[in-house]
Amino acid sequence: MNTPPLLPRLVAVLLLGSACVAASAQSDLDAKAAIIDGIDAYRANTGAADSLFALGTTHSELAAVAEYNLGRAFVQSGDTARAQSAFRKAIGSTEDRALKSSAWHNLGNLSLQQSELSPAIQAYKQALRENPENEEARYNLAYAMRLAQQQQDQNQDQQQDQDGDQNQDQQQDQNGDQNQDQQQDQNGDQNQDQQQDQDGEQNEDEQQSEDGEQQQDEQQGDGEQDQQEGEQQESEAEDGEGQQGEQPQQQPVEGQISPEDMERILESLERNEAAIQAKLQQQRNGGERRTIEKDW
Repeated sequence: MNTPPLLPRLVAVLLLGSACVAASAQSDLDAKAAIIDGIDAYRANTGAADSLFALGTTHSELAAVAEYNLGRAFVQSGDTARAQSAFRKAIGSTEDRALKSSAWHNLGNLSLQQSELSPAIQAYKQALRENPENEEARYNLAYAMRLAQQQQDQNQDQQQDQDGDQNQDQQQDQNGDQNQDQQQDQNGDQNQDQQQDQDGEQNEDEQQSEDGEQQQDEQQGDGEQDQQEGEQQESEAEDGEGQQGEQPQQQPVEGQISPEDMERILESLERNEAAIQAKLQQQRNGGERRTIEKDW
């Protein structure tokens, strides 16, 4: 077996591994140096902290610390979205519960600054789950919950006010419509009554006028009739006087008994009646008178 050739190859592998370790170590040193410089820049607020912390995220063991510090740098510069992203990366890249608690606490602060109370409360609760001794998170949680309760009460009051205003407006509208309808009905009834009164007065005036004219016409007609009758009576009186002056002899009408004959007939009847009465009286007297003959 030819084994010697294996040695050079093994040496080559060891040399490559040593080179990688050396490069990694140098990279970690540079990353660690960047993190340290970033901390100084953050404290001095020079504006270079974010780029230095970004270089530190390449550290093999301090990447989560570098992400957390990068989030703090973005908070300082006012870049909320990138700060939230950096804090979430720090939470996901470490098992250090204290670091996670601090990252959640900062996420809660960012939500609270934006008046996002529900996300802030959840972040503070998560910070306390990771580290129950995080007193700042506990204080901020209580503060956020008070704000949420105040907001809920305010919203409830506003809703009640809105409902009250709406109900009041509806009631006012209903009352206004009802009053308007009643006013219209009253006006309609009043106008109708006035119209009926006017029509009644007009009809009464017309009736009175017609009755007056009719009575006047009747009176005029009666006057004319009386005048005509008076004229007729005067005419008849004049005719009567003229007839009395003339008095022509009445001519006997055929089949009519004249007054002279009537008087004669009446006298004859009276005489006959007297004779009849006398005869009847005589008969009565003769019947009562009896001759008594004695039987000698």
